Amino acid sequence: MFTPARSEAFRSAERAAARVTRRWPSHMRRNAEKRARARRKLAPRYTRQAIARAIGRACRKAGVVPFSAYQLRHLGAVELRARFGLETVRAVLGHSFKAMSDHYSQAADAELAGRAMAVAG
Repeated sequence: MFTPARSEAFRSAERAAARVTRRWPSHMRRNAEKRARARRKLAPRYTRQAIARAIGRACRKAGVVPFSAYQLRHLGAVELRARFGLETVRAVLGHSFKAMSDHYSQAADAELAGRAMAVAG
């Protein structure tokens, strides 16, 4: 879905659109030659470390405590379990065994029990 090459092309297009000074033909030729010589190879997909680094930067920029991508996955799974049930969690996360998805049901069950007590009380 998200690739480094696509992100870099988008970033370059944004920088070009925001450019204030005029582009001179001599600069364009020289830069094209430099790019041809030093073409950097981008990975076909983002690594686990790159995603963690991006999340960390975004958290610092937003002023929140940094978290991991796996914490987001866990939160999403708990919310899915609370709203749609265990089978949905299994389908979305690709778990072949029910026991793997039961991990997310403990937090969801505690939350549902708390809601039930609030309604009953």
